[in-house]
Amino acid sequence: MKRLVLWLAFFPLFTTLLTAQETKQMKEDYREPETEVIFPKKMAEMHLQDVTDYRPHNTGLGVGIRYRHTEEKNIYATIYVYNGGLETIADGIKSKSVVAVFNQAERELQSVDYTFLRLRNKGERKSPDRAYLSVRYTFRNNGEKFDTYLLVVGCKNNFIKIRYTFPSEKQQLGEKVLDNLLAGLDNVLK
Repeated sequence: MKRLVLWLAFFPLFTTLLTAQETKQMKEDYREPETEVIFPKKMAEMHLQDVTDYRPHNTGLGVGIRYRHTEEKNIYATIYVYNGGLETIADGIKSKSVVAVFNQAERELQSVDYTFLRLRNKGERKSPDRAYLSVRYTFRNNGEKFDTYLLVVGCKNNFIKIRYTFPSEKQQLGEKVLDNLLAGLDNVLK
């Protein structure tokens, strides 16, 4: 019992240390060191905001590259690039590891305490050069309704996971910006 109490007391400290990260505001292109991919300051209608490096305590966690729409501040995307500690990750969406990462990411999304989280659709989302495993939900935040996508693909021996969110009332714009972002990402990942 005493061990359980100690574990519960120190668990928040351990998780904080394990998830320690470094966020850097970006004013220029970002070169991801593992893949050597250059993420531009501007991709489609989105501007690079910041990069969070999750690797200080676990190299498999990679980086999160956050973009925000140039005019609609409630349209944003985070592109995660990481290998999860695996040595080999197949390109595309068919490998067991890509499917497992997608399923785990969806479970994590469902576990967040969103108001009225609702599944909209699940399947594949295609860009000009590749397909992504994709799921789309709606949720409410401070009374406003949002759509959020989770997309995953294997590429350059890494997982590329995208979390893209926009106000539901801007459905047409949100879908167009996502299409443009994925096309821009295709160019970046060549």
